[in-house]
Parts: sequence; C-alpha cells; structure tokens
Amino acid sequence: MIPLVFLAAFAGSLRCLAPGLATDDVPEMILAALRLDVTHPPGYPLFALTGRLFALLPAGGPAFRLNLLAAAAGAGAGAAAFALARALARNGRGAGAEAWAAVGAVLLWSSPTWRWQSSQADKYMVHAMLAVACASAGLVPGVRPAAAAGCFGTALAHHPLSLFLAPLGLPILRRLRTPRAWLFAATAALLPFSLKPLYPAIRAAAVPPTNWGEPAHARALWSYLAVRGYAPKMGVDLPAMARRAPEQATFTPHQLGAGGTALAAAGWAGVAFADPFVGLAAAASWIGTFCFALQFRLDPFLVETYHAQNVLLLCVLLGAGLPLLLRRLSPAHRVAAVAAAACLAVGRVIVLWPANDFSRAFLLHDLDRGMLRAAPPGAALFAGTDYDQFALQYLTAVDGLRPDVALFDVAHQSKRSDYWPRTLGALGVAALEPGAPPNPVSLTTALDAAAAPRRCLAYSVLCEPLIAFPVVSTGTLLISRRSVCAARLSPADRLWARLAPRGAFAPAAAQPWNRTVLAVYGHALDLAAEALLAKRRPAAAQRVGTLRARLLPDEAASWTAQAALLSAAGAPLEALAALERAARLEPGGLEAYAAALDLVRAAKAWRALPAFANLALAHLPLSPAWAESLRGALARNDGPEGARALAIGLAEIAVRRGDELESGRTMLPNDPRRPKAILALDLLAIRLDPGWARPYARAARLSAELGLTAQARALAPR
Repeated sequence: MIPLVFLAAFAGSLRCLAPGLATDDVPEMILAALRLDVTHPPGYPLFALTGRLFALLPAGGPAFRLNLLAAAAGAGAGAAAFALARALARNGRGAGAEAWAAVGAVLLWSSPTWRWQSSQADKYMVHAMLAVACASAGLVPGVRPAAAAGCFGTALAHHPLSLFLAPLGLPILRRLRTPRAWLFAATAALLPFSLKPLYPAIRAAAVPPTNWGEPAHARALWSYLAVRGYAPKMGVDLPAMARRAPEQATFTPHQLGAGGTALAAAGWAGVAFADPFVGLAAAASWIGTFCFALQFRLDPFLVETYHAQNVLLLCVLLGAGLPLLLRRLSPAHRVAAVAAAACLAVGRVIVLWPANDFSRAFLLHDLDRGMLRAAPPGAALFAGTDYDQFALQYLTAVDGLRPDVALFDVAHQSKRSDYWPRTLGALGVAALEPGAPPNPVSLTTALDAAAAPRRCLAYSVLCEPLIAFPVVSTGTLLISRRSVCAARLSPADRLWARLAPRGAFAPAAAQPWNRTVLAVYGHALDLAAEALLAKRRPAAAQRVGTLRARLLPDEAASWTAQAALLSAAGAPLEALAALERAARLEPGGLEAYAAALDLVRAAKAWRALPAFANLALAHLPLSPAWAESLRGALARNDGPEGARALAIGLAEIAVRRGDELESGRTMLPNDPRRPKAILALDLLAIRLDPGWARPYARAARLSAELGLTAQARALAPR
C-alpha cells in the first residue's frame, strides 16, 4: 500500500508541477543546486547536494529537474506519513487503520501549501520527508537509537524547524541504557549535522557566485548559522506575537478545511486517550512550531510555509487517532465514517485542483525574460531581490539569454566585502562611499564621470524598495500563488491595501531614475501579458495589465495595453474608458484614438465617440474639411459619420507624420528605428482608412526592406 500512496501522490504532483522558475526562494535554491552556492542563512546544504544529483536527470531543463525533487520529496513524505499513522493505529489496536491513514494522506496532499511546495524546487518538502522520518524514529518501537539519532541530526542539518520535533523523539532516550549506546547515538547525530557548518565554510572559501555572508571564517560562520542578518525580521516580542496569533491560528483551517481540522482534532484526542505521552508530545511539538512562526515580522502568507509541519503532524494524528477513537463502533458505522471522511478529502482535492495547478505558472519566467529583452544592448542591469536577481542569473547563466547584458546585484551579493570594488572597477569607477552599497543616483553619477566607455544603465524596478514589495512582488505572488492568497483578497484589493497606506508610490515614481526603471519593467509586463494571452489565460493577462497600469498610471501606453486586454476579455465599455484615459494623458498620440474607433464601430457604442472627437479637435491638427465634417456629425448625433470623419482625419495626420520622419525633420536619417516608425504610421493610416491608396506603396516598400516579405506582398497590389 505504501508504494501505491507514493505513486499516486507523485503522479498528482507531476501533473501540477511548475515547468520552470517559480516565486519565493525557488530561483536561489535552483542555482544553489547547480552551482553549490552558499544560500541565505542558516543554509541548506542537504538540498544543494541532493539537488545536484537531480540536476543530472535527463528530463526537461535544470529548473524542471529540481522541481521534480520537490515532487518526489513531497510524495515520499506523504507515503511516510501514511505508514506512520497506520503503524500508530495498529499499535493501539485501532480498527480500519489503513483506510484512515489514507484519508489523512489525501487531506495532507490536498492542502494548498503542500501542493504549492511540492510543485516547485524549495526546501520545505525535503524537510517534510525528514520530519516524518524523525517522528517515525521516535514513536515507532523497534527503531535503533543510533538510526533515530541520525534522522534527527540530518533533519537539524537541513532546517531549524526540526528542533520542535524533539518532544516526539523523547522515547529514544529510554532506549539508551549504556554509555556505549549514548556514544553511538551522539556520533550518529553529529556526523550528518556536521554538514551544516562544514558545507558553508568549505564552499565560501571557494567564493561561489552567491556567497551569502562569506562564512569562510569562524566569526562570520557563527553569524551565518545564528541568522544574525535576519534580526530585523524576527525576534521574540510577546505583545507582537500575541497580535499575530489570531490570524495565524486560521492557517490550519485554511489548509485542511473546517471538516478536516475537526477530524484532525478528534484524531489527536484519540491518540491522547490511547497514549497520553504521544498526545502531549504532539501538542508540545505543534505549539513550539506555532510559536516559532509567530516570531517572524513578515506578511502572513510568507509565514504560512512554517505551519506546513503542523499540518503534516495533524494529518498523521488524524490517521492514527480516529481508528482508536471509533474502534468501539459497529463495523457498519465505522465504514460509514470512513466513507464520509474520504468523500470530504476527495472533494477538497477536486475543488482545490484548479487553484493548486502550477503546470502553467510561467509568470516569473516571462517577467524576467521580458526584462532582459527590454534591456538595451550591452546594458548594465542592476537587480536585487529574490524575484529578479536569482531568476535573471538563471536566465543568463543557465539559459544563455542576453550574454551582452552585465548583471549586477545591489542586495544579496553586496554582503561580500569585495563585490562592489570589483564590480565598479570593471565598469571604470574607482570607488564610491566606503562601506555603503551604491544606489541608482550614486551609480549614475559615478558612471557618468567614469573615463571608461559608458554602459547603458538599466535598473530592475525591484531595486527600489519603496516601490518593489508593495507593487510588483505582491502582484507577482498573487498571480502565481492564488492557492495561498486568493481566498482572502483579490489581487487588486491586496495590491492597493498594501500600497495606499504607505504613500510611497507617487513620490518615488516621480524621480527620474525610477521612471526609467518603471518603463523597462512596464515593457516586460507587456511581454508577459502577450505570453499569457497566447497561452489562452486572459484572466491572468488582465491581472498583469492592471499591474502595469498601476505601476505607470500616468503613461498612455499603460492604459492602451489595459484596453487591449479588456477588449480581448469581452469588456468593450471598460476598454473605451481606459482608452479615453490614455487619450487624455497623451492627446497628441494616435494609437488610443485608432483603438477607440475600432471598439466604437465594433460595439456600436456611439455615445463614447464625442469624448474622443472633442479631444482630437482640441489637440490634433485635423484638416479643416474633416474637422468641420466631424463637428457637423457631432451636432447631428450621427455616430457612423463622425467616426468616418475622425478616422480619415487621423489617417491624414499619420501619413503627414510619416512624411516628416522620412524627410529627417523629426528623426535623424541614420537612426535605425526610423523605418519601423514610418511603417507603423503607414499601417495605422491603412487601418483607419483602408480605401486610401497613398500609404500602401510606402508601407509595402518598407516592409520589403525590413524583411517582412508576406506583409509586403499583401500590401503591394494596392
């Protein structure tokens, strides 16, 4: 039965597996496995070494292979939890142990955090497998003390959450009856645990690409293992922990549902009645893990992964305790209870399946790939968070995308003492303020004054902490992790709930270096929206478009892109409202007017035409004849005639602007962008007035020059 549970869980995880890069620490952990980096404190050497083996698998790309590690570890942990629950129930002579253990395993696999973590390459599923091994070593009779101590030592070498499994390991102490047994157990625990300090010390001496904290020396190693760099984000503050407790107490019902939580509580009661020691040990482990999560000063959804250990423990108690609690019932009643619980568990799997399916989670990959594509040739691209820096490193170092772009880290790598002197020296800058990492202003000033050839600077929007986390990180997370967050707030609501109270967006966005940053990232978001539409995911594309409009609310291109997504989603009136905002922001542009005319004609929304017509009459150089015709149509409320007059007037303006570009009056003749700009204006004129022959000849010629053979052939007969 255990192999069957493993195969079923692995097959389900494989179906929902993320195809590549995912959010949170996933890009960092993937790079750590591929390059044996020193990850963020306190380090995860076991994941890096195991992941290095999985990276050798002949399946998909490196990121997909590392995601397979999480799927296999999650399936292994689920199968081990099933075996532990069955063993505890049988030891207590419970009835229907195998069926209840299966119900607990299905509920565990259906929980959103479990599905999310078993679909992407992070450390929590490996920890879950080690946690079940520790619980089994402590609670199942017959396990040798040295083997049990080795399990605990390995788990502690991987993640500090394993410390709160210590109450479940207390029975091991009763088996240590001689000094020799104590010596063997201590040696078995210390040997795997020694990997925790040895790996970062050895790898830090080799100076890997990511060398967090440089723990090559004793003092730096102690600071690294003690997680001193995270002091602002965590700490024992009892009043603050008490304020966080009510919200975090809802995490278990969110993971198991109200019915699953009630079954788990009943299972704990059954275990406690049958063996009070196991019941108290499980309660102590649960409380310790809960208090550990309370000390973090982070957003609640970032802490939810720490509660996965408690969810695992509750599912084991469910499978072990309910057979003990219901053993006095008649066989028919026991079968009915198991059937009802199985329906509940399977129902949660079915209901939560769409939200927990990460097989089409391309968002982070598309966003960072779009950022690289948007960077100018030979740019120096500065990035600095989990959501851009490590993903960009993967795309450049592993996928080989944009080798001409020099990638610089303004956050993680700046912890290395030699990073900025070496980096700035390569760019021709002698020094900046000693001991302080550069910011966009100081970097721009220093590079402008440098004698070396200047690289074009590009900054990831996530480098700017005032904008980064309230806007892009939260929006990205909510699209990719809707299983964790969507039950509470919609993406738009959560975005503005975080953004509005801070008031940081408006002044930060007004600064000139941030305008460049946001423009680059806005283009990346456009590419992401196009990719989502191509993958037939209009809802996700709409969220990305909304995010772009809120990142750059005073740019017409944001609202034009938003209108295109709304139109594709079948909301023409909302699209027209977005286009009207774009036209007001850039009244001299033509694209918003052309898109509005297309929508007005398609939806016959003639009432929306006067707003655009009045803007055009006020701000565009329409020819007198067509301006008079447009005013007359507006006075007569003749929508079709007004649309025709506006379209012909706009087409004439587009052709005149193309003539000005061709003559070199508004763009240098040797500018490589000039032919594309002229062609775009001619195509816009053809779109507005298909019956006008003049723009066809130039558009056909330019299409042929640019290598667009099919387009040139289609335009030539005109």
